[in-house]
Parts: sequence; C-alpha cells; structure tokens
Amino acid sequence: MMSGPLLALNLLLSLASQAEALDPVVVLNGLELDGSEMAFTETRSSGLLAEPLVVRGTFKRDADGLLIRETVSPRTETQILGPDFVELRRTRGSRRRFSLERAPELAALRTVLLALLDGQPQRLGETFDLAIEGEKTDWRLTLVPQTARVAERVERMTLAGRQNRLASLTLHLSDGDQVQTFFESGQREPEP
Repeated sequence: MMSGPLLALNLLLSLASQAEALDPVVVLNGLELDGSEMAFTETRSSGLLAEPLVVRGTFKRDADGLLIRETVSPRTETQILGPDFVELRRTRGSRRRFSLERAPELAALRTVLLALLDGQPQRLGETFDLAIEGEKTDWRLTLVPQTARVAERVERMTLAGRQNRLASLTLHLSDGDQVQTFFESGQREPEP
C-alpha cells in the first residue's frame, strides 16, 4: 500500500500527464492552413502498379463547398468532389461523373480535407474515431471510419504534422494499397 506522500505524488504525476495529453481538435484547430488551397505531392502504392505513381497538384475549396483536386503531373486533370459526386475533367474536354457511393475513399478524403480547410476539425469526430499520439512538436492522428460502407474500402487515415503544420495524410485502404500525400507549406504550385 502507498503512503500518503507517495500516493499524492503518483496522483500529481498522473494529472500532469493527462494535462499534457493532446486533444485532436485543439491540434487541428491550431494548424496554419490558408483556408482555400493546399499544394501536394502524392505517392500511390498498389499491387496493381509496377512502381508507385507520383502525382503533384493542389487541393482547393470553392465557394460552393466543392473540393477541387487539380493535378499538374503526371498529367493535367481536375477532380471535383461534391457532396455526392465526383467529376473528372481532362485537358481535352472529356468529362466523366459518378457517384461518391462508388468511391467511399474519396468521400472520406473529401470529409477530412474540407473539415481542415473550413477550420472545423470537430466535424471529423462525427464520421471517424480519432486517436492522437506524440507531442505538439511531432504528432500523428489516426482516423478510423465509423461507417461500415467506408470501412469496407478504408482501413484508416493518418494525419501527421509538426507543431502547427500539416505534413502528410496517408490513406490506408482495406486491400493493402496506400496513398501518401505530402503537403507543401505556402500556396505555391508544386513543381512538375
């Protein structure tokens, strides 16, 4: 049995470690995001690809709440992610539109990026179970989908950052494929 002073010290140490525990919403609210645009470099690893595919571009949020993903490399393309659709636009004018129901991983990505760009990370707790680890200077947030429909395709998403900067987002798909996106600071266009 612990003595009084030892018990008090143990309680104080426990309270101190709880006070230092990271709160995902507080960490994400502290991110320095422009609010409208994020440049990225993305690497897709898949059993279907001989080597990882590297894509560069920007994510933007428009005034209508659409998430727009414009790529500049390896080809110029625009993906528009709406509340219930994805539209692909290619440089030669071809367009293809399909339901987000067919691509729950894109719906999950849309949810996360819009919550961050809108400065409302608390919305993430409505669709994901959140677990954060690390310190304010180097943290990792794991998001696990709450709905079976999304969980069929997405095992988890991981956001990683340092202090008030979002460094990366990794999409871990249920089939073992992985999409790792690195965000560039500032609003510059990524280099091709």
